[in-house]
Amino acid sequence: MKPARIAGAVTAFAAASLPVLLPSAALADPAGDLRKDISLVRSFCSPFTQKVTGLNGETVQEGSGSVCVSKEKSSFRVETKTPDENLVVSDGKSVWSYDPFMQQVTIASFSEIAGSSPLGLIASDSPEVWKKYSVKRVSGGYELSTAEGGDRFELFVGGGSIAGFEIVSRDGRKNSYKLGAAGPLAAGTAFSFEIPKGTEVDDRRGK
Repeated sequence: MKPARIAGAVTAFAAASLPVLLPSAALADPAGDLRKDISLVRSFCSPFTQKVTGLNGETVQEGSGSVCVSKEKSSFRVETKTPDENLVVSDGKSVWSYDPFMQQVTIASFSEIAGSSPLGLIASDSPEVWKKYSVKRVSGGYELSTAEGGDRFELFVGGGSIAGFEIVSRDGRKNSYKLGAAGPLAAGTAFSFEIPKGTEVDDRRGK
């Protein structure tokens, strides 16, 4: 059996700093500010560039692709083109992570992924998910962490648009994506996945 491989595009994106000027009263509630900023984000499609850095800051991998989010459907679609093709797509209930080279798809419940993915937070503003996070301001955005001390997110959002995301693992490695200019959802953007014939399926929903 081939080893399961879940695409890292769901869990990370990074961005250049955005200037943020807010009155001191607003700084007292960074979680509230972040949720307000996210509530202004509309459905969109955007190109992205990716960079993975190691413990010493060295570049381990670079890539590119596109991301689409539908707020109305609580859904997202991430297509990585380079260095390897893969697809992560959610309809708001399930999340499919497809590796065409390995001919393998992993399926998970959206409710499980939403708590470990910046895109899950943006696509669905679930109070149950937000209760798990401690939020503070960082340069140009927000940092999210949990009491369990796992990976932390940095999310760069403001003015109704997303500049990018970053995830920092416990050992200091970073997987970051920077988003380009956002546009409207293209007609026919698919937020579901039809499993190709011959694909190995690892269905983790309900496990």
